Amino acid sequence: MAAITIDIDELAGLSKIPKEEIEDLLTIIGIPIESSQDNKLELEITPNRPDLLSVEGLARACRAYKFFIHPQYKAENKEINIIVNKNVATIRPYIGGVYIEGLEMDEKFLDSLIQLQEKLHNTIGRKRKKMAIGIHDIENATAPFRYFAAKPDEIKFKPLGFDREMTLGQILKEHPKGIEYAHLIKDSCPILADKKGNVLSFPPIINGEFSKLKIGSKKIFIDCTGTDQATINTSLNILSCAFADRGWKVYQIKVNSKIYEIFKAKKIKFNANFTNKVLGIKLSIEQQRKLLLKFGHEMKGNFVFVPPYRADVFGQIDLVEDIAIAYGYNNFKPTKPQFYSEPKINDEFEFLAELLIGLGFFEVSSWILTNQNTLKKAAITNALKVSNPLTEEFSTLRPALYPNILEIFSKSKSAKMPQKIFEIGPIIEPTTLKQKTNCCFAIAQPKANFNQIHSYLKGILNELNLEYKLEEKDHPIFIPGRSAIILSNQKDIGFIGEVHPDILENFSIEQPVALVEINLENLNK
Repeated sequence: MAAITIDIDELAGLSKIPKEEIEDLLTIIGIPIESSQDNKLELEITPNRPDLLSVEGLARACRAYKFFIHPQYKAENKEINIIVNKNVATIRPYIGGVYIEGLEMDEKFLDSLIQLQEKLHNTIGRKRKKMAIGIHDIENATAPFRYFAAKPDEIKFKPLGFDREMTLGQILKEHPKGIEYAHLIKDSCPILADKKGNVLSFPPIINGEFSKLKIGSKKIFIDCTGTDQATINTSLNILSCAFADRGWKVYQIKVNSKIYEIFKAKKIKFNANFTNKVLGIKLSIEQQRKLLLKFGHEMKGNFVFVPPYRADVFGQIDLVEDIAIAYGYNNFKPTKPQFYSEPKINDEFEFLAELLIGLGFFEVSSWILTNQNTLKKAAITNALKVSNPLTEEFSTLRPALYPNILEIFSKSKSAKMPQKIFEIGPIIEPTTLKQKTNCCFAIAQPKANFNQIHSYLKGILNELNLEYKLEEKDHPIFIPGRSAIILSNQKDIGFIGEVHPDILENFSIEQPVALVEINLENLNK
C-alpha cells in the first residue's frame, strides 16, 4: 500500500463534487481513509491502482463514479525527437517522453506532481530500478534531445539543488540522491542532454539545474527511462492524464524518429454472460455498460475500451471486478449452496491417512512451494520456478513430496528412533504443468531397508484392494539395485527404495532412510 496526503478542497474542486460527499465516495470506490484532519486526507492506495496516487487521479475516479463520465484524452504531435544511442542498451535501455504546454505551473500542481512522481518511483518503479521520471522546464533547451551512456568522469553539470558543477562520479558519491541510488549505476551512466549538450537528466539519479521545474514554468518535458517498457508507458500515461485534467495540452514526441504513442486505450473482448456467471447475478448489457462507465471504461459492441491510465486491467475478469464494485458489494444477496458433497477421492485420501496412522506413521504437512537448494540436495533438477518470488525460500513448485520428507528428517535428528512419517499433499508435474496429489511415507532408523518399507506398501495396497507388482529400476535418490517402480493395472503409480548415502549426507541425515512415493490420482484410474 502507498500512503498519500491530499487537500480535500482541491479534490472537491477538481472533481466538482461537494466536499461533504468526498469521504463517503472514496470509501465506496475502495480507497481507505487513514485519517482526516486540518482539511487533509491521508489515504492508502493499493499497489494495483497507481493512477490514484494523485489528487488528479482521485478526482477523475470520483467524477466517473458519480457522473458516469470520463475524459476523452487526445494528443497532437510535436517535432521533438529523442535520439537514443545504442550504448544504453545494456544499462537502461528504454526511454519515452511527452511535451506539455498551454498553462503556467502553480504551487499546488507542482506539489501534487512531486508527490505523484515519488510515489510512482517507489511503487511501480521499484524505487527507480524499473522506472524513473524526470520532469523538466525546457524553455531554454534545444531539441533534439540525446539519450546516451557516459563514463563517470566524462561529463560535468549542475545537479538539482546544487550551485556548482559536478562530475557524474562526484554526484554518486556526494549528492544525497546520488548516494541513495548509486547502487543502480554500474560502469556507465545514462544521460539525457539537449542538442547543445546541456544536461537535462542523469537517470535514475537526479535532474539538472538547467531544466529545473518551478512555479511559472510553461514549456514542460517529461522523460521516463527504465528497464521495462510497459511500466514506462503506464507512468507517462498517468502523468499526462494528470496534466490534461488540469487543462494543459499534451503532445506526443518522437523516439528515434518514431512517434511515441500516449493516450492509447486498451481493447478487451467482452461477454456480458461471463460477468453474470462469475458474479451470480443477472445484469443486462446496458446495466453493465453503465457500471463500467463508473470506472472509466467504454463499451462498444463486443469490446470494452480501457482508459490509458488503468494499468491494472488485463482481461475481462478485471472488468468484472470493477462491475462488482460499481454494483455494490452490499447489494449482493448471499445464498446457501443447494448441495455439497465431498469428492470420492478425498474419502480415499482420508482412509489412506488413517491406515498409515494405524501403522505407526505420523502425518506431516509442508508447503507446495520449496526452494532450489532443497531440490538440488534431493537430485531434482526439472522443477518449475516461480517468476519474481517474494523470497528464495519459496521460489520453486515441488514435483515430489520426498524432498520435504527428507528435510523434515534432517531437522529431527535428535528425536527418538525409529522415525516414521508420511505426507499426503499436492505436487506439480513439470512436464504436464498439472497439479497432482501424492503420498510419501518413509522410515528413518538404523535398520531401515527395502524389505521393511515394502511390507508397509504391501499392507496398504492390499487394504485398498489394489493388485501391484514391483519392477526393478534405478532412481537418482536410491542406492543402485535397491529401488523399484510400482506398477498397478499396468500403470506406473510410484517408486520405492533405500535412499542413497550421498543424498542422506546432503541433508545431514545420520540414519538410513527407506521411502515410498505414490501418485494417488493414478490409483483411481
